[in-house]
This record gives sequence, C-alpha cells and structure tokens, in this order.
Amino acid sequence: MKKLLKKICVLLVITMIVASLAVFPVTHAADTEAQVQARALMENVLPMDLSKYNATLESQSNDGEVDFLIYNLDSDESTLRVFCLFKNNALLSCNMYVDKGEVINDKKYTNLIDATKKILEEYQTYTKIDSADMIEMLDDVDVTKDSSTMIGKINFTKNTVNVYGIEVTTFRWAYTVNGAEYTKLEVEFQNGIFSCLYDTRGVYSIGDTTVNISSDQAIDIATKYTETYSYALSDGSRVSDFNINEDKSVAKLVASPINSTELRPYWHVELYLDQTYPGHVEGLTIYVWANSGEVFACSNIAYGGELPDTSPSPSSSPENNTGSVDINTIAIVAAIATVVVIATSALLIKKRSK
Repeated sequence: MKKLLKKICVLLVITMIVASLAVFPVTHAADTEAQVQARALMENVLPMDLSKYNATLESQSNDGEVDFLIYNLDSDESTLRVFCLFKNNALLSCNMYVDKGEVINDKKYTNLIDATKKILEEYQTYTKIDSADMIEMLDDVDVTKDSSTMIGKINFTKNTVNVYGIEVTTFRWAYTVNGAEYTKLEVEFQNGIFSCLYDTRGVYSIGDTTVNISSDQAIDIATKYTETYSYALSDGSRVSDFNINEDKSVAKLVASPINSTELRPYWHVELYLDQTYPGHVEGLTIYVWANSGEVFACSNIAYGGELPDTSPSPSSSPENNTGSVDINTIAIVAAIATVVVIATSALLIKKRSK
C-alpha cells in the first residue's frame, strides 16, 4: 500500500509540474538554438547512432530562460524518446529511454565505466567545459562496487540502487567546499542502458564560498528569527509564539544561486516544534546566508490538511527575501524526465514480463 501511495504521489507531482509548463506544438519555423544544441547532443554525445533513426521534435516549451524539448526517435528496430532541458542555452539535463526494441549504437563499450568515459569525452567536446579531472577519476573505480572519493574539491560517488525493479547506476561528481555541493555532473544508466546526463556547470557559476557562520550559530540565528515570525491561516488569523524542540534542530550547509546564476552557501535550518500548530505545521525551515548570517527566507514544515500562508509577517520579513526558489524549481523540472523514464521503463518491463 505504501508503494502504491508513493507511486500516486510521484504521478501527481509530475502532472502538476508538466501542467505548469507552456508546451507548444512544433511548427515549421527555423530551428531554435535549443533545437540545434539538442540535435548536436543526440548526434555526437548520446550512446546511439542517430543516423539510423527518424528524429521528430514532439514538443518544445520555453519560459524565456528554460527550454524543454521532447524528441521521438523511430526506426524499424527500436523507438526512443529523448528529453532535453536547457537553461539560457546551456544543457541542464538530457534523458533517454527505450520505448521498444534495443538502442542502435555504433559505439562499443566494455562496461559502464568505459561507457561513461567515452560519453564524457564526447560531452567535453560538445560543451567545451573541461572534464578531464572527472574522467581521470574513473580510472580507479571498480564497476562492481559502490564507491566514494574526494580529490581536491571534487567529490565523486558511484552507486547502484534498485528502483521499482530497475537497476539504476549513477556516476556523480560535485564541486564541494566546506561540505556544501555547488556545480554537479551526473551520468546515469538503467539496467546497463544510458538514461540520463545532468550537468549544472554551464548553468551556474560559483560565487563567494566563504562560511563565517557555524551550524550552531545558524540554529541560534534561526531560533531568534522565529520570535518575530508568524504565518496566516485561511480565516485571516495569524499563528506565532512557537516553542522549539531544540533536540531536533538540524542545520545543513547547501548552495543556492544569487542573481539567477551565482551559487552561494547558506544554512538550511530545520526547527521542529514541541507540538503540531494550526495548519498542521510541525516545524519551520529557516534559510541563513553562511557568510553574513542574514535570514533571507522562511517556510513551514506541514503535513496534510490546510496549507497555511508561509509569507513572513511584515515585522519579520527580511529585506532580501530571495530564497532558493530558482535552483529548486529548475532541479524539480530537470527531475521530471528522470522520474518519467524510471516509471515508464518499469511499466514496459512489467508488460514484457507478462
């Protein structure tokens, strides 16, 4: 029952996100920059022989900064679908799944490490972003084991998990400072077949990584902030005067973009309350810049029931209430294709097994 509920929740999230995108039917106008880049990516980077497929652009959405494209690749032997997400003409993610048959590929690989190396070598040429150090880190990886290593400021992990009967293997690199992850690169395979390339290096730059505030100080700052914080209910009343369960308070150092593309570190502080407050609120999340200690956003941790207004009260509103909305939104949209790929692949496997 829990697995069924989880699947339903995933489908609801996908439906809500896709509905929020303005997806337009493809016209016969000149190719956009995103279309040109997507075609080059499929032709030169993805582990398939594009010349064997009839590639059709099914749909493309654009909100000014983000382009989301869906391609259908058809041949006598197989049918593939490719999802490409670009932000400011830089690739953020590309997902591919097999609708039927097997991928026609003119490239040969001995194992997943070899495949990842060759994909990244082609991708390095495509993006002109140096990936040599990341490729070199694969030399010491055992394809049969999960592993994690840190060289310089690059944290590499390789892991394999089973998701709804699908073996998902992920190779992941993250530029890391003081434990906070900034730009990331990921290559993913499902049951040994390439499924996803995710890269934020061309989308975001790394700004000031200075951390002047410790986790304990961040929790203290967040706790102080709640003294003047309140949220509104649907009837117009406001809830305030929170009692914090200090034993459950946690702070994690993460990174968020400022001015749209620059990543900076902040403390993601979760303060759990001594009881459930009106609106089913069980805690508060406070966002504190790691260099200055300034609170720049706050949200409620609520489960089920009425969703309260999480806007800060006038007396407690920070001057710069610019949170991590941008990077979280983009990350969610980028995850759509991955979730769709896994869900669809699982469905296809079940159908074939009948």
